[in-house]
Amino acid sequence: MQNEYNSHYQDNERVRAFLHMDEEILWMGHPHTSVPYRPPFVGVFASLFFLGFSVFWTMMALAAGPMALFGVLFIVIGCFLLYNVVFGARKRLKNTLYVVTDRRALIITEGRHGTDCTEHVFARMQSVSIERVMGDVGTIRFREVAVYDEGMYYRRRRGYYNDAAREAELRNTFLMIDGVHTVHRMISERMGQE
Repeated sequence: MQNEYNSHYQDNERVRAFLHMDEEILWMGHPHTSVPYRPPFVGVFASLFFLGFSVFWTMMALAAGPMALFGVLFIVIGCFLLYNVVFGARKRLKNTLYVVTDRRALIITEGRHGTDCTEHVFARMQSVSIERVMGDVGTIRFREVAVYDEGMYYRRRRGYYNDAAREAELRNTFLMIDGVHTVHRMISERMGQE
């Protein structure tokens, strides 16, 4: 009980710096509270494949002498990729706070370089969708993720899912939140209001 109180107090302190005058908090929550985060299978498989191939190549290159040093670099990169896929996203989600006020939806994320805050103003919001609903847990998306990269148009639905698209998704969604129907109703009722 004391931990919940401390957590709620810390969340209030984090939000306070981003609120406008007379803005009222209606709801606060975190991603993956009830449903645990599972790293993407493709990312884990690709990282393990890269790491395994790097270890294999380094072992084969040991006979060539100094060439094996290049393999060590790739082993380190493989370990970093695997760590980032498995634990990096989980850590980022743990440090993410979602807030709905009477005017905006806020996504507040703490990282190594400070705190980021993305706002979605209800008066300017075009659409909001609800996805991956399991009971009362689900994801709210504020707009379709579209990323332009090297002249190619990447969309999340087409499977061209890169780091930029993943970052854009984190800035435009409430991922797997509890009470998703209530929060969705809260937001949709205020869309287009000045």
